[in-house]
Amino acid sequence: MEREKETIEKTTAETAETNQTEKPKKKKKGWKIPLVILIVLLTPIIVAFVILYGRIATIASVEHVDQDFYKITYKQNYHLDKLIQADIDDEKKLYDFLSEEFFFGYPISSGNMDKYACSSFIAKASDGGYLAGRNFDYPGTEELLVYTDPDDGYASYSMTDLNVLGVGEPDGLDPLSLMGRAAMLAAPYLPLDGMNEKGLMVSILELDAGEIHQRTEKHDVMINIAMRLLLDRAENVEQALKLLESIDIQTINGHSHHLFICDKSGKSVVVEWKYAKMTVVDDQPCVTNFWLSNSNDKNGRLGYCDRYDKLADWIDTHSSTTYEEAMNLLSDVRQDNQYAVTEWSSVYHLNDFSVDVAVNMEYDKVYHFTTKDFN
Repeated sequence: MEREKETIEKTTAETAETNQTEKPKKKKKGWKIPLVILIVLLTPIIVAFVILYGRIATIASVEHVDQDFYKITYKQNYHLDKLIQADIDDEKKLYDFLSEEFFFGYPISSGNMDKYACSSFIAKASDGGYLAGRNFDYPGTEELLVYTDPDDGYASYSMTDLNVLGVGEPDGLDPLSLMGRAAMLAAPYLPLDGMNEKGLMVSILELDAGEIHQRTEKHDVMINIAMRLLLDRAENVEQALKLLESIDIQTINGHSHHLFICDKSGKSVVVEWKYAKMTVVDDQPCVTNFWLSNSNDKNGRLGYCDRYDKLADWIDTHSSTTYEEAMNLLSDVRQDNQYAVTEWSSVYHLNDFSVDVAVNMEYDKVYHFTTKDFN
């Protein structure tokens, strides 16, 4: 028995020694090859998704509000600084830039950019803040409310004429089609009125004069793009004027314009470029479509335009204005003739970052927007 026990113990010890000295089996590496292939296949897809995500999300955000009225939440980097440095001084250069930045070089062009007549004003609100109003008068268009919130600037609302983007009736792209939605990627660069989260409001109005072309050592910037610069970077009128002084303003299609700028403190100015020289008309609470820098006497401006006279009279005779009264005032100065129709009326609440919009002169149907309405 003892011999058998020793034999068993010896055999067990030898087996254990053999197991300790036996080389472990190597794991097969075959599984790594499919993973490498998968990474190679997925990389361009991931890169494309990263590049296109902002555009896809922006296009998907387009909503039809009512009739000819749409809204969009802009989620794409629109490269404002790059555009400012590109010295854009005509329409072709602008659309070439947009083509390269947003449409992979696919050629694009603008729609109709005829003359238009507009009105704008600021009034003390009944709640102690300020309201800014704007009528956009134009011979037929569809409207887009744009919400932007750039990483390097202030959030803002702005109204854009879709016809300028080649979208909408009578012969433009369907606004809800893929191509129509894609065309709206250019919308941040073509604001016509807007307000940012700091309570700065800007609107552009046409003048009966030739194009503006400032020629200095500063960057050339089209006036609509200058509006985007103000909405993104200026907290108040003073900062807005400094930004305008830092660039050379350019206009196109034979038209001249002036800018109405106001802020939540109640400060308001009109900026004009006569003979390409920037002129500021201080403490100007309303504006239409005639030169204001011709006279420093407000009473001397009366009689040039019925719309201006109505706005000035209301502001002079009312110590405060409700938002309903502000919209009614825009209704009073609306246009409805063979040359122009009021396509939209907007009332900006400068102290709480919200906006009311009526389209097609339907003043009994006013839409109120806050940041909660944009995803």
